[in-house]
Amino acid sequence: MHNVRKVKTSEDKQRERLEQSKKKATEYIQLKDLFIQTREKEDYSMEALKLTSKLLNATADSYSLWNYRKKILLSLNETCPEARAERDKEELKWLESLLPVHPKSYWIWFHRKWIMMLSLTSHPQDQINWERELTLCTKALDADQRNFHCWNYRRFVANQLKVELNEELKYTLSKINQNFSNYSAWHQRSYLLQKIYLSDPSKFIHVLNNELDLVQNAFYTSPEDQSTWFYYRWLIGMFKKHNPDHFQELVTEELQKVNELLEEEPNSKWVILTTVFLMKEIQNSDVNVIKERIVKLQNIDQQRQNYYKDLLVKQF
Repeated sequence: MHNVRKVKTSEDKQRERLEQSKKKATEYIQLKDLFIQTREKEDYSMEALKLTSKLLNATADSYSLWNYRKKILLSLNETCPEARAERDKEELKWLESLLPVHPKSYWIWFHRKWIMMLSLTSHPQDQINWERELTLCTKALDADQRNFHCWNYRRFVANQLKVELNEELKYTLSKINQNFSNYSAWHQRSYLLQKIYLSDPSKFIHVLNNELDLVQNAFYTSPEDQSTWFYYRWLIGMFKKHNPDHFQELVTEELQKVNELLEEEPNSKWVILTTVFLMKEIQNSDVNVIKERIVKLQNIDQQRQNYYKDLLVKQF
């Protein structure tokens, strides 16, 4: 019929997508071949830099591209030092444009840190906008609270900015309260607690006791979340190391608490495994109970049969 708009069928759309994919693949192969030629010629020009940008926009995790890009930037810093500040600014802007598409790319975060570290050698500290970097991390962690590459970068930025460690500790708590299943936030918390309190053993023990209350609230809420149990094990290890005289008393009390949770969650892998962990720390524990619980773990978590067999061998 005339004047009637033709509606594309699913086959037409699929054919178009296939053609677009082929076109992109062809363009990428051509660019990659050009990159190889450029690298062989040891071309460290702005054109070479632009070439790596095009390729990395498509493939952000190519370490050879990132490494060559670093060589280009270092060369440009020597041959054209007067434009370095603007070049660094543009590099950070470009990296930021990649993050929404590749938020967990190790290479993007590592390269950003590399640029900032280079800036420390060429720009006065007060001319580097560390506050903006911290804001970038906050936004990235609002989008994905468990982005451990961003957590690592935030630790670097906070150190340069000389953020109060207690403020960062509060920040980790805010992220944990949003989502208990945030291993990166728990890990950052363990790092900060040692930095803040380890020089004062008595205060450290007091803080660890408060942390026990925090983590117990978390695993009572989400008993199947492994993040909280790993943190709990770290706390127990800190007590054993820094308060050995009262360790047996503490671990016995903790076993009682976790056993109470086990009554409510009799088939929870992490609860059972933690009781085994605690009983192994207690002198004169009932080995038969330990064995029974490991056997139960074998039944409910069959994908890790060999791990539990190894536990039995080591225990008995």
